[in-house]
Amino acid sequence: MVDGYFQVLEELGDALEALEEEVLGSADTETLPAIYAARREVIDLRRSVWPLREVVSALERGESPLVQKAMQVYLRDIYDHTVQVAETVETYRDTVAGMATISIAMLAWFRRKRWL
Repeated sequence: MVDGYFQVLEELGDALEALEEEVLGSADTETLPAIYAARREVIDLRRSVWPLREVVSALERGESPLVQKAMQVYLRDIYDHTVQVAETVETYRDTVAGMATISIAMLAWFRRKRWL
């Protein structure tokens, strides 16, 4: 299940790259809704990953009597993958926030230039 997130992250990363090129290539109001849609996707993904990270962490630490010692090696691997996914989601969140800032700044600059 956790490894399935890597495919989702790859697709989202590709979409964010394309959106970033669009933002840097033009300053128009049509890119803002796309940025906020991407932001929503990242937030939803974050909401699903962070609780999973906590659950896997608790299992990996052996806090459940249902987990045998032999399973902890596998749980540690799952936990590492979960942390990797969570960190990538945080990077994407920062990327989307940066795109929003750039887009708004570019729109303001172009509007100011047109009015001068």
